[in-house]
Amino acid sequence: MARFNIHELLEKDMSRKEFIKYMIAGLLAVVGVTSILNNLSSLSSTQDHDKALSGYGVSPYGR
Repeated sequence: MARFNIHELLEKDMSRKEFIKYMIAGLLAVVGVTSILNNLSSLSSTQDHDKALSGYGVSPYGR
């Protein structure tokens, strides 16, 4: 894993375009990680919920 030093990034001279790129990348990283974690946590609870609601109609024995 690459070591990321925030101090070096803050001291770096950059244009507005570069600054906006860094801000968008940081925002996407934060939003992406949280959405992945939310999807993983909701996936496990959804499978149990769907199985409970399906009843006998979904299995071959219920037809």
